[in-house]
Amino acid sequence: MISFAALKMLTDPYPVGLATTLMDPVLYDQMLEVFPPESLFKQMGGDGYVKLSLSEVNNLSEYRAMIVSHPLWATFHTYVKRVFIRHVFEALHQHAPAAGRYSARFEFSSMPAQGGLIKPHTDIASKVVTVIIPIVQPGTWAPAWGGGTDILRPKDAGRELKSYKVDLAEFDKVTTFEFEPNQAVVFVKTDNSWHSVGPMQGPPGAWRRSLTLNVERSG
Repeated sequence: MISFAALKMLTDPYPVGLATTLMDPVLYDQMLEVFPPESLFKQMGGDGYVKLSLSEVNNLSEYRAMIVSHPLWATFHTYVKRVFIRHVFEALHQHAPAAGRYSARFEFSSMPAQGGLIKPHTDIASKVVTVIIPIVQPGTWAPAWGGGTDILRPKDAGRELKSYKVDLAEFDKVTTFEFEPNQAVVFVKTDNSWHSVGPMQGPPGAWRRSLTLNVERSG
């Protein structure tokens, strides 16, 4: 369902890249149409982020109901569980994690265009690969609102920083992968895989919707 044929990776400050033309346009349009409403999501507020989540971890019963009620999401769920790990590891080549036991899952994510944010963080240790797929109608998201994934490098490499507890001022922004349709940001978890989103400055009522796919160690 996903093609990483156009994936282009950077190695500085850590293995991260952008995969364009990620899936068939018809399939992508279908995902736009059946993306779940925010009323089903769990609010993930706090000092570190302002976002909503629907996943195996957050609002599990609603997540399961969404999977079984929509053939598209049922098919995508099966793909993520059975095929995705092999596809993304093959695409990463030398950047792929070492052999081991892994599992995969995906999350429906939504952030308010006005004030949504995820503060600088490196992801938890169990995650090894993350793929972020914007779910957005072409031409409906203004880059000036923010919402891209910022790739960061600490200004002081010797200073101990804690995920979600440190301000953007402590980092240099290496690059930003803008929030655009039918593409994915792909990165490998490392000790310095700092990234963030926002804070966004879009209009009230608009949402930054995405799918987040994670490969995690399973024991």
